[in-house]
Amino acid sequence: MRPASPVRYVSTPRSPSRLRATAHAPHFKTKQTAVVEISLTNNDIKLKRDELETQIQSLIAKQNIA
Repeated sequence: MRPASPVRYVSTPRSPSRLRATAHAPHFKTKQTAVVEISLTNNDIKLKRDELETQIQSLIAKQNIA
């Protein structure tokens, strides 16, 4: 009886050994980044706009003083 050849055939993407190996291979889990959902109502947006306007006006006033 001859010893088995170390190279049976060229490995191709469709070769049975590769298909068998990947069928039972562990699936690596990718790290998922944390997702934060922020929902703004119209009132929240209006408050933010008013807040920004007061900050801008105070900055303009400070620049006029200097």
